[in-house]
Amino acid sequence: MLIRIYRFLIGIVGSALLVHSVQAMVFDNRYFPLIQYPWITVQCRESHASGDFFITTASRAADVAERDIGIAAIYGAFDQAALAFSMQSVGLANPLPPEFVDGELPWLLHGKLQTQGFAFWYVQELAPCFTAGILGLVMRSNSTIDFKFDVVHASSQMAITDNSQVFFLDDIRRQMLAELNLSCNHVHQHGFGDLEAYLRWSDYRSYIFKLRNLEYGLRLGLLIPTGVKKNIFEPASVPFGGNGHWGAYISGDMEFEVKEDWKFGVWLRLSKRFPRTSIQRMPLYVPPPNGKTESNSEPQIFGVITGPALVDPGFTQVFAFYGEWEGLREGFGVRLQYTLINHDRDTWTDKRINPPNKVNIKSLENHSRWASEYVTLTGFYDFDKTAQERGHKPIVRAAWDIPFTLLVAHRFVKSFKISLGLEFNF
Repeated sequence: MLIRIYRFLIGIVGSALLVHSVQAMVFDNRYFPLIQYPWITVQCRESHASGDFFITTASRAADVAERDIGIAAIYGAFDQAALAFSMQSVGLANPLPPEFVDGELPWLLHGKLQTQGFAFWYVQELAPCFTAGILGLVMRSNSTIDFKFDVVHASSQMAITDNSQVFFLDDIRRQMLAELNLSCNHVHQHGFGDLEAYLRWSDYRSYIFKLRNLEYGLRLGLLIPTGVKKNIFEPASVPFGGNGHWGAYISGDMEFEVKEDWKFGVWLRLSKRFPRTSIQRMPLYVPPPNGKTESNSEPQIFGVITGPALVDPGFTQVFAFYGEWEGLREGFGVRLQYTLINHDRDTWTDKRINPPNKVNIKSLENHSRWASEYVTLTGFYDFDKTAQERGHKPIVRAAWDIPFTLLVAHRFVKSFKISLGLEFNF
């Protein structure tokens, strides 16, 4: 009797979470679509293992208005004159002549981000209705920032009329970044991503609500910061996870089999990374000019101030929905999945003792808010589908993650991802 009551209470909690949209399977990272795909479920075989080789590529990002921008521009526009003013204000050498400081010298931040990696996932059934899982990845990345002077929007006391002046400003830009100990041309990184460990409760019902099967679950997880972190001396570098922050999440999932081999599923998740103090690069606060509400300071990745900062990441909400059609021809099936990730604004606190200069906290926090959207096309072949009895043959899977901006996507890198992997049920 107590077991029945216990299961009923868990079912009520899980259903409430699902109704309020709280689960999905994705890392809280705006650089790569590290989306986890649904299992091909087989009743009474709750343990799983999978591995996927993948590649990603990106050359553009989306700004707050969903327009295409360079990848590094998600941290804000780069103005050489504003950087020169900030460097002068903190006592650093500034090689930019005075006639160029009073104006705007914008640079477009083009570049690429490409990765190759392997993602793994293992789930073990502990007891009826309970499973434990761990997932992670190893990856290497190559990223670049290419600076292109924006002649159209430039303004200064000295008119910029020919390429020789642009070459002159580019040479000075390199000197300024060298003064800040910044290496910008090319960054190569390799290592692990963050690990995710979780405990999941699940149950299923057959022939209920005119459905062939209904499976639902509740999941509690821990995000372990084993991933490569962003290097503050390399603006093109990217974190492979949550940039050193531990985290936790709660999620729910539900899969409906409306008829044989026709399935629909929904996941929702709410995750939170915990606060962490670390050495960060930060932009200088510059009082806004008369008539303006915001100051024109340098982006965080080119920040002139380096010191300890407490970063409290915002909540991340994820919603995913998919339709799956198995057995279209023998063991072949397809899946169409939509994933939306929204990350709330981070909270920054300057932890320097008696700082001589003020940090532009507003810029840091505004540019930390982002959202991404992806459509995933998956084809798979289940070698056990046509067998008389289920064995331990693998399911081969190929997937393509496609970024787009339909609802709320902004300030995320438009990375395309192709993966090929194997899946086992046992």
